[in-house]
Amino acid sequence: MSRYVSYWLVPAMAPRSFLQECIATLAQVHQAPFFVPHVTIYSGESPLGEDPLEIIDQSLRGVQQVTLQVQSILSADAFTKTLFLQFYPSEVLSRVTEQMRRISAKPSPYVLDPHLSLLYKHMDAQDKRALAATIRLPTSPVLFDAVWAIAADGIPRTAEDVLGWEVVCVRRLGEAL
Repeated sequence: MSRYVSYWLVPAMAPRSFLQECIATLAQVHQAPFFVPHVTIYSGESPLGEDPLEIIDQSLRGVQQVTLQVQSILSADAFTKTLFLQFYPSEVLSRVTEQMRRISAKPSPYVLDPHLSLLYKHMDAQDKRALAATIRLPTSPVLFDAVWAIAADGIPRTAEDVLGWEVVCVRRLGEAL
């Protein structure tokens, strides 16, 4: 038996507060689910005996923090990419993703796409583009200092799926054993 586990890079307190407020406002206005700001760095099936904390510790050993620069604000067809901040690629995150894949009992074909979603909602393309035009991009890099492992029933496609997420463990960067 297995579950679906996603590993999230979570912003440090100052950017997290700002982004959390943005997500909360958009969720309220658009009657959408509320979620923690994050960049998914790896995701896939995980046997129940697999320890996500061990995967985090092995993959992020020596990583004290991660800083990502916002490239643009975009929207896409996927439910989880209604409106999102696209970051420039990161060599550090690419290495971490590959290490997680190597360590995982059931390696996933997950492809790293460093972005931080601001809204999960099925909307038409024109409405998403109009909404994207109203959002101001952060001009400074976003600092991340924690990784969370989240268990789910699969890839989220609805608000109900998002409500079913469960935080399995949390590790601050630099605390990896």
